[in-house]
Amino acid sequence: SQAALVLSAKGGTLSAAPALQILEDPSQQLTLPQLFEPVMADRFVANSTATPSFGRSASAFWVRFTLIDQSDLQWYIFSDSLLGADYDLYLVSGQQVVTAQYAQKLAWYRRPAWALHLPAKQAIQVYIRATNGNSAFNLPVELVESSVFLERSSLNYRLYASIYAAGLVLALYNLFLFFTVRDKSYLFLVVHILAIVMIAHISNPVSTTLSQLQKTDSYFFTAPFYVATVSFFLLTRQLLQ
Repeated sequence: SQAALVLSAKGGTLSAAPALQILEDPSQQLTLPQLFEPVMADRFVANSTATPSFGRSASAFWVRFTLIDQSDLQWYIFSDSLLGADYDLYLVSGQQVVTAQYAQKLAWYRRPAWALHLPAKQAIQVYIRATNGNSAFNLPVELVESSVFLERSSLNYRLYASIYAAGLVLALYNLFLFFTVRDKSYLFLVVHILAIVMIAHISNPVSTTLSQLQKTDSYFFTAPFYVATVSFFLLTRQLLQ
């Protein structure tokens, strides 16, 4: 067994990687109660990397660790990684699931995230189950104190919103040039810019407008990449002519 992860009064950011244990479920059929069975204890293996990475895999992966809150601070748990919709967090005391009592999901956040309200100095088992279609799959798990979490969220939102706004303004300007000059190269550039903005938004969303594209197991997930590639070649061909 691995040492418990302790939330202290120092706050800041804490990676769960040193305390993680990992179980691969190729069948995607394992349930949380089954993991409590003694026979399952030896199937979990200790994580040995800074960020658990599973390459391209259709398996479901379970990670678990023990968490003890020894602070009076507000903490959040989240995974800052591009993942499919299938991501579940469970908090367990003994063999009793207490997720609803001690964790609140942040539906508005761009990544899987929960606000924690843990009992003081009590060991809580954290279980996470995630899949990622057949896409590249890594599963960082972080504990972040509220002031750091809110500052990071606000900074990221302003930064990415500014980048996307600039891209849309540039696309509108080139669309205006297309209608003015009637040169198809401007239209290809508009499509290319919009596709690039969509690709960036998939990785770092600031709204739910393109939520369908953010699902890694969706047929539309790779569509912006193809549109960007095709529009780039059409633009290059037009300019060479």
